[in-house]
Amino acid sequence: MAKSFNYSDYLSDLESKLPELATSADLVRLGVFASEAAVSKARKLGHSPDYIQFSPGRIRYPRAAVINFFIERTKCGAKGKCHSCSSNQLGKTSQNNKEK
Repeated sequence: MAKSFNYSDYLSDLESKLPELATSADLVRLGVFASEAAVSKARKLGHSPDYIQFSPGRIRYPRAAVINFFIERTKCGAKGKCHSCSSNQLGKTSQNNKEK
């Protein structure tokens, strides 16, 4: 039997593996984007996490920005029936990220 997906566990795992300032390669390695080209394209279109550009080739994504980006764009389809991704849980995660 397939193991059910637990959004909260996934989000905690993602947060624990993200460095404080992530690179495009980190976002790909952790499955936030499919490729570095996709990260670049999303950034240019304004559809990426907030980022810091130190120089033209040196862009970093703060951990909190990546987590908030992921939360804002995730839909589970359970329409409030899923205990692991209820709006209450998402609010707690967002609040924790703002405090960091």
